[in-house]
Amino acid sequence: MYDNYGGGRKTWLEDTASVHDEAYYEEALVDKGQYLSLDLHSRQLDARGLDSFLTPGFSELLRAKLKAKDPDAESYYIDVDASENQMGPQAMKVLSSFLLSLHTGGPPVSVKSLRLYKNGLGDEGAAVVAEIVLEQPAPLIELHLSHNGIKELGAAIIIMAFAKARKTSYPFPLLSKPTKYGGCWLRLEHNEISRPQDLVNQLKRAGATGGDIRLVETSGTDEWGADKSPNRATSPRQAPHVILNLFHKQTPGVWSANDWSPSVDVPRHAFAVIEKVSKRLEDRDIWTRLIMKAEAEDRSLLPVLRESNDFTARWRKQLEMAKHPEQEMARMLRLLQKLREQQFPVEQFWPHYREDLPPGIRRPDDLFRGAGAYPFVAPRDIPKEALDLMQLRHFQQQRQQQQ
Repeated sequence: MYDNYGGGRKTWLEDTASVHDEAYYEEALVDKGQYLSLDLHSRQLDARGLDSFLTPGFSELLRAKLKAKDPDAESYYIDVDASENQMGPQAMKVLSSFLLSLHTGGPPVSVKSLRLYKNGLGDEGAAVVAEIVLEQPAPLIELHLSHNGIKELGAAIIIMAFAKARKTSYPFPLLSKPTKYGGCWLRLEHNEISRPQDLVNQLKRAGATGGDIRLVETSGTDEWGADKSPNRATSPRQAPHVILNLFHKQTPGVWSANDWSPSVDVPRHAFAVIEKVSKRLEDRDIWTRLIMKAEAEDRSLLPVLRESNDFTARWRKQLEMAKHPEQEMARMLRLLQKLREQQFPVEQFWPHYREDLPPGIRRPDDLFRGAGAYPFVAPRDIPKEALDLMQLRHFQQQRQQQQ
């Protein structure tokens, strides 16, 4: 729902009233003094439930409460507890999309503590969690992922993501004492990692494949902890990226010691996954920039871009493949401008070319219907820009009919 939000703006209550009453959403935002907490703990939320909960209207409510706490803040931290739900990888994608959306549209909102234990995420869900690590503009201080069926690859993806973060740095200055540095306090115990110490040894040797990754293991009472480090950690090189707490405690009985061999280079495979995730995030950044430019020029252009359909999917792909994304972005904005000005040049060419089209294509809008729709049946002599405009108008007319 969040990625597809478009059309007329709804109030938060209109956006959510069909699912729960206002009090249900209000109680999910808990004021814990310095920080606001999003409490979704044990609400039996699956992908559909999260999608109906984490709407753009709910985002506006969250931002309003943050602004009320500190009107002049340039950025915010929140805690998120979504533990003990029915999430799995698909619901994790919904949660990640929502949290990443909080980075734009106002002062960026980052997650300080993220609790996701007992959610059946597996390795696929771990790769989605890595998106948050890679993309946050501020460090993630705590990450709780115990009891999730995560195996060696998923654990390596999470751990190595902290060394490859795109928009912040690990280790980071502690919130409680900025003159000292620390790493993310990560809980991955009670998963399905058959040889935890062998994996740790591989990760410590992973410089050749994934870059520099430093980690320490703790048992909960050590000098390293959540926003905690020894006095000697006065520079980033003296601190780890990750503090692995109780990592040696894995769930017995669900795996065999022969399930994984230390001869398998897990960090190399994890690094390949992280590279793919990073590329996808870069592509998303390009599309977000297009939407932000459209918003700056004319908010009336936004509904077309925020919809999810074949046309927006094709534009996103074009931006991803473009050698010069900024030029392609400018071209798309010019098309939207022409749409607003009701300029539809396809109709200049239509009388001449309509006889050359396949049976059933007798009107301009027929180009965009059915399995054989443009760009596959369009005559090559009609300018691509004209066809783009016609498809834009088609989707605009569809929306008007639905309203």
